[in-house]
Amino acid sequence: MSQEKWARFDLRSLALFRIALGLLLIIDVGTRVGHLSEFYTDQGVLPRLLFSRSEFAQQWLCFHLGVGHWMGLFLLLMLQVGLGLGLFLGWRTRLMTVGSWFLFNSLLVRNPMVNDRGDLELSLLLFWSFFLPLGARWSLDARAGRGASGSEEGLPVAAYLLQLAQIYIFAAFLKYGDFWLVRGDGFYHSLQSPLFAGTLAGYLARAPEVVLKAMNYAVVAGELFAGLLLLTPFQPRLLRAVAFWLLLSFHLGVFLLFKLGLFPLIGLIALLPLLSHDWWNRRPLSGLERYLDNAMGSKTGVTGPLPRALKPILVGCVGLALLSNLAARPEGPAFQRPGFLVGLSQALRLEQHWDLFSPIPPYNGHFQILSMPEGEILLEIPSPEHSFSSHRMKMMMIASLYPRFALLRPGLARILAPPESGHVLYRFQVRTVDRDGQYRDPENWVLWHGVIKAHDL
Repeated sequence: MSQEKWARFDLRSLALFRIALGLLLIIDVGTRVGHLSEFYTDQGVLPRLLFSRSEFAQQWLCFHLGVGHWMGLFLLLMLQVGLGLGLFLGWRTRLMTVGSWFLFNSLLVRNPMVNDRGDLELSLLLFWSFFLPLGARWSLDARAGRGASGSEEGLPVAAYLLQLAQIYIFAAFLKYGDFWLVRGDGFYHSLQSPLFAGTLAGYLARAPEVVLKAMNYAVVAGELFAGLLLLTPFQPRLLRAVAFWLLLSFHLGVFLLFKLGLFPLIGLIALLPLLSHDWWNRRPLSGLERYLDNAMGSKTGVTGPLPRALKPILVGCVGLALLSNLAARPEGPAFQRPGFLVGLSQALRLEQHWDLFSPIPPYNGHFQILSMPEGEILLEIPSPEHSFSSHRMKMMMIASLYPRFALLRPGLARILAPPESGHVLYRFQVRTVDRDGQYRDPENWVLWHGVIKAHDL
């Protein structure tokens, strides 16, 4: 079959994607287990009773809401590790993919305040993988002669490409307003944020203004261009390779400049199915192919076309994802969708929004825990002395800045305050930007104040 077919993936690329996806699920558990008690138990920031009475509790099957003690939650995380390992090895691949998707989303639903766009993308990668033959190569399924469900060409591939393209196209569309399009200083202000910017970002922020503006518009144009390349049916090998290198450079740049947890890694792994047949004839992929053939076997499982009954379902899912992206705006939906469509997209976990650092860059500020009687700063995060204990703790603290997430503030103050703090003030010192793009004087947002008792710590 012609290698120039747009909606076609190489089985080796899908197998490599599966292996990386399984490892990623295991790594994700590692980012959460250290804060298991604070994030998910009844003794943490968001106990089940408080969460279930809030507006954030979703009508979705959440296994993690059935357990309030750390031991039960730890066992669920170990089950997640087991499913990730099964996906890595390609054992009962479809079952491992579906199980990983269910359990991963259950975890996301239990405490949405610690999640980020990387979690959203990982959930979507698992969903669209249902329809792809991830276990056709380098898997225990192929070694055992079990057929690989799904198809490496046609509608399943088109659905994956459409999803991947939408991430970048809509991320570009949402970079509107004064920062990104009018003044062109959105990238500069993103580099200035202590919450997300790394050390290298501080050096880059000192570049000449004309350079920073050029990079600002290059980010917007690059995201849009790469997304459109993925959708172009002409010369797919060439244009997909261009898109791959553009997006590879983008995610490597994000990794070097910003502290975004697993998001850059997830973005890189999502690109692996784009590797065409030609890539495997070159180093280092040719060497990797030989290694995996020796380690996991070279046998190829039987694949087949997508069952006819699944095609309208898959088309409907593509439509739900597109409608979600078209409607998503930070200030509110661009248009009203019928309630049943919103409910269906939420049930399938296809609701998505890609407003990362847009249309307003992240805050420039520090969290502070103060002892009220003495006025002494006990803790300032981030600072040279103190940093966020983890990316996910940072996401929950950032969520606490918004009034609708005020339910997090007492619990966060309790776990952040040093022992025997007594009267505590939890606040955020922020520098906002005026209409001309200049930083205003710092101001303090009081998030919570009260008494922290010894038995609360």
